[in-house]
Amino acid sequence: MTFRISRGHVLFLLGVVFLLLLLGWNYFNGLYRLAAAVSLFLGFYLSESCELHDGVLTKSTLFFFKKRFVIKDIKLIEAVTKKKLGYIYINLTKGPTEDYYLIHFKDLTTYKLNANLYNKGQSIGRFLAKEYKIKLKEKEIMQYLYGN
Repeated sequence: MTFRISRGHVLFLLGVVFLLLLLGWNYFNGLYRLAAAVSLFLGFYLSESCELHDGVLTKSTLFFFKKRFVIKDIKLIEAVTKKKLGYIYINLTKGPTEDYYLIHFKDLTTYKLNANLYNKGQSIGRFLAKEYKIKLKEKEIMQYLYGN
């Protein structure tokens, strides 16, 4: 089972890159270079995926950076939502409200996973919590104007 960035995010980000390329081509030569740098960054961002086979979760980026986790070693999944004081948040898509997942292992290590990784409309943290009966804890972090 493979979890990847959702199609809505991909289409939105590719639209931004296309707009930057169009503006750079018509008006500024420097903006064309900026669009090329942004497209390289987005290529790295969009190539992130997680595969789940036989109780092992494998995270790969650009098809060769790999990290493996055994599902049995996971003690807790923490769904973290970051909010800033004074901002209004509106969710337009049916995606997750959390920003990322912190996976806590039995050996007291923690790993951070992106919440935008989906398979058939279900995010990776919610799938692991439901399928493997792992405790899911929701946490909201409030960021103030200055500091934390």
